[in-house]
Amino acid sequence: MSQTNDTEPAEDNQMVENQVKDAENTTNESENQTGETPVVCPSEPEVPSTTATEISPEAPVENAATPETSEQKSVSSEFEELLKLAEEGDVSAQLKVGRKYWKGNEVERDVEKAIKFYSLSADQDNSDAQYELGMIYLKGTDVEQSYEKAKDLFLKSADHNHIMAQYNLGILYQKGRGVEQNSEEAVKWYTLASKRGHSLAMNNLGQLYMLGRGTAPNPTYAVRLFRKAADKGCPGAYCNLGWAYLTGTGVDANQELAVHWFTKGAEKGNLECKNALIILGTDEAAKKEVAEWYINASRKWGVEAQYRLAWMYMNGKGVPRNPREATKLYRWAAERGHACSQYALGMIALEDVGVAQKDSRVLEWIMLAAGQGLPEAQYRLGWMYQNRKGVNRDLKKAAEWYMKAAEKDYPKAENAIARAYMSGWGVPQSDEEAIRWYRKSADRGDAEAQYRIGTMYLKGRSVERDLKKAAEWYMKAAEQGHEKAIAAIEGAEELLKEADKPQDE
Repeated sequence: MSQTNDTEPAEDNQMVENQVKDAENTTNESENQTGETPVVCPSEPEVPSTTATEISPEAPVENAATPETSEQKSVSSEFEELLKLAEEGDVSAQLKVGRKYWKGNEVERDVEKAIKFYSLSADQDNSDAQYELGMIYLKGTDVEQSYEKAKDLFLKSADHNHIMAQYNLGILYQKGRGVEQNSEEAVKWYTLASKRGHSLAMNNLGQLYMLGRGTAPNPTYAVRLFRKAADKGCPGAYCNLGWAYLTGTGVDANQELAVHWFTKGAEKGNLECKNALIILGTDEAAKKEVAEWYINASRKWGVEAQYRLAWMYMNGKGVPRNPREATKLYRWAAERGHACSQYALGMIALEDVGVAQKDSRVLEWIMLAAGQGLPEAQYRLGWMYQNRKGVNRDLKKAAEWYMKAAEKDYPKAENAIARAYMSGWGVPQSDEEAIRWYRKSADRGDAEAQYRIGTMYLKGRSVERDLKKAAEWYMKAAEQGHEKAIAAIEGAEELLKEADKPQDE
């Protein structure tokens, strides 16, 4: 499943290749194509390729005493001048000479000399040299592999804001390579690389937010990161978005959008996206085969895979519908701290009397997920306190939990806390706070908030009455299928006619 997990991925399928270029400052980001593994694990560090076909100069013809051409003399002369500059301490020349010796470009390949000149440049704080030398030690081709040396060099390079070094540090800390495993540090480095537009870092950071590793779980924010990564063409992000929409994790469930993202991933060759489309299709024979794939994957790849398989059983997608098996899988993941599974268990018990009688932990599961910071659970807990569902009514506690989720940009909670401020229950009445929270949600496209703002403009509450703006907000919500907005929009033309009347009429 497209997730972060505790197990080691299949290295060959997950490796991101990044050749060391001849030109200076060309350590470009490469996007990975997931292979036939059941998990898009944290994307592997980007490693300079050292295969023979890439590093060996063209083999000379034996016993052919070919005179040196003027072009060859020019190349040789240019390299001699570059080498002289490097030996005199020119940091840029040292990096270029290191690259040439490493690849065997214009000179006979010489690993020892490559390391020497890379090191000279790195010692003078050249961030590209530090990064590329770190990648050489990370890969361990023709040198002794050393995650520790790679980590030290990446740290120096990252201090100079090198995006690839930041991304690769995230990988090392997430996997515990050369350092003690530390999800908080992984979040830190992925965040720095994400802010500068690194799509694989965005996807990996989203996975950590989805799982709540190194940070409080926040599927809503995770989905936002997946979408940004997907916009940059990251196949793993397509798959993560597909599952988010399919299971309703971090967004409202929407099978049409799930299929859209799975299709984009499948077109990029992502195996899990292809399999997800099969479980949503009509080919029963193919579904059975793919269901086995998911079952085997869930056994191997941990809590997020268990969560998705549980959803399949609960909804009869790819497997016969089996709520008991779904509950069993959710519980397995929940007991291992998976916040979304804890929340799912609580919701099953809350909505199904039969299950609730068997599992008296309905409130406990939701509180566990809310305590971990899962905004969906925090919102639901607020709703329970507001509506006397499993707890005594307590509007102050309801508002507190709504606020916790709203501060994580969870739209339903933003709308709920806005209504609380509008009515003055659980919090001091404040029209200004109400519209502030509605606007936050509406500006991100939430239809309910857009409808509410339209009503506020219609009635002139907290804002100056403006019939045109009321109609505009109603239309925005109606375009998303909001039923009350659709009903209101029928009168929008009359509103606009009234707004356009001359003032003296």
